[in-house]
Amino acid sequence: SRQMQSGFTLIEALIILAVIGILTALAVPSFYELIQRKNLEGAVEKFTSDLNYAKTESIKRAEDVYIEFSTANACYGLALSNNCDCTETDPTDASACAIDGILKVTDMDDFGNTTFTHTFSAGNETHYNSRRGDASATGRLIFSGADDTTPWEAEVVVSSFRVHVCSDPSDVDSRHVLTYEAACPP
Repeated sequence: SRQMQSGFTLIEALIILAVIGILTALAVPSFYELIQRKNLEGAVEKFTSDLNYAKTESIKRAEDVYIEFSTANACYGLALSNNCDCTETDPTDASACAIDGILKVTDMDDFGNTTFTHTFSAGNETHYNSRRGDASATGRLIFSGADDTTPWEAEVVVSSFRVHVCSDPSDVDSRHVLTYEAACPP
C-alpha cells in the first residue's frame, strides 16, 4: 500500500516563487519613492528645527546665532560667530560650527540623495538677532531629492519673524509635491 505524503510539488513551489517575485517587483518602486520622500521630509524638518533652535538660543543667550550654508559641501551649521565651516569636525577649532563646544552641523548625506540650494539676501548666511529674535537675512532654502525620474522639492522660506515650509506644485509633477503650505509666499 502506498503512504500519503504531504508537501508541495515542484510546480507548486515555482508558482509561489513567481507570485512572490511579481509582488516584489510591484512594491519596490513604491518603497523607493517612500524612502526618497521621507529623506526629504527629514531634511526639511531638521532645518526648521535648527532655525527654531537658533532663534531661541539667540534670545536666551542675548547674542546672535549664525546659520552658515555651503551648497558646495551640501551642509550647513550653527555658531555664535559668522563664517563657520560646516566641514570642520573639531569643535574646538575657531572655524567650527559649534555652540558650547558641541558641533551643530547638518550634512545632507544624512538624508540620502537630498540636496539644497539657497537664496539668502546676505549670501551664505543668516543670523537671528538676539534682541528681537528676527532673521537678519531673508531668503529660501530649496531642498530637492530625486533620481532621474522622481523629483521631490520643498522650500523653507525664512522671513523676518516667520518660517514657511511649502511645496510649489507648478515646479514638479503634482504627485511628487510634499504636503506643506499650499503655495510658497513670494
